[in-house]
Amino acid sequence: MVAHTHALPAPWGMSMMTDDSTASPGNPFGWFTRRRSSSMSPRAWFAQRRRGSRDEPQEATPSERTSPDRSRKSQATLTEVIESLGTGPYQFRTAILAGPVWFADGAELLLISSVTDVVAQQWDLGATQRALVVTFVYFGVLLGNLASGPFSDVLGRRLPILVSYTFIFIFSICSALSWGFLSLCFFRLLVGASIGIGQPAQQALVSEVSPTKWRVIFSSCGQYLFVFGEIYAGLLLLADDPYLVDLHWRTLLVLAALPPVL
Repeated sequence: MVAHTHALPAPWGMSMMTDDSTASPGNPFGWFTRRRSSSMSPRAWFAQRRRGSRDEPQEATPSERTSPDRSRKSQATLTEVIESLGTGPYQFRTAILAGPVWFADGAELLLISSVTDVVAQQWDLGATQRALVVTFVYFGVLLGNLASGPFSDVLGRRLPILVSYTFIFIFSICSALSWGFLSLCFFRLLVGASIGIGQPAQQALVSEVSPTKWRVIFSSCGQYLFVFGEIYAGLLLLADDPYLVDLHWRTLLVLAALPPVL
C-alpha cells in the first residue's frame, strides 16, 4: 500500500527545495535556499519519517489538532528540518534584507535629535517642545512594538517588515513637509510606530529560519545595522554642517528615509 503524502508548507515562509530548485511563492522576498548537508529533499524527508512510523496516515481529530502535545511534536519536527537544511544563502539574505528596519531606527533617532535645535529656532519652540519632538518618536516605537506581535502572528513575519519599510519612507517625507510643531510631532510618532512594527517581526523571522548554531549571529545583524544607520546619519550631518548650526533639516529627513526603500 502506498502511503499518502501531503504537500507541507515550508516552515515560517522558508523555501525548502533541492539544489536545482528556484524561488517559490512561499519564500519571503522571493529568495531561495539550497540544501547543503543532504541530498534528500525536505518533502522526501517528511515522507520517509511518515512511512517509518505508520503505513497509512490517518486524519487527525479536531481535538488532536489543537493538542499541546501535538503542537510540540510539530514544532520539534520543523526545528529538525531547519537544522538538517543547514546554513545557506537564504539565511544571509534574510538577515541583510530584513535588517534595514534597524538601520532606519538608528538614522532617524540620531537625525531628529540633532535637528531639534534648528527646528526650535525656526518655530520659536521651548525646551519642553524640543524634547517632545524626540519623545514622540520613542513613544511611537513602543506602540509599534506592542502591535507587531499580534500583527505578525496573524499575517506572518514578512508583511509587517514590508509595511514598516513603506511607512517609514512615507511618514519621513511627511515629517519633512511639516508646517508646525503639532504636525511634526504627529508624523514623528507615526515614523516611530512604523519602525516599531518591523523590529520584532525582523527578529522573529531571522531567529526562526536560522539553525541553532547560527541563530545569535544572524539575530545580531540587526544591531550592527543600527550602528551603520547612525553612521549614515552622522555623515549626512557632517556633509550639511559639521557645527550643526545651519542644518537643512527637511532635506536631512528626506535623505534618512531613502535607505529602507532602497
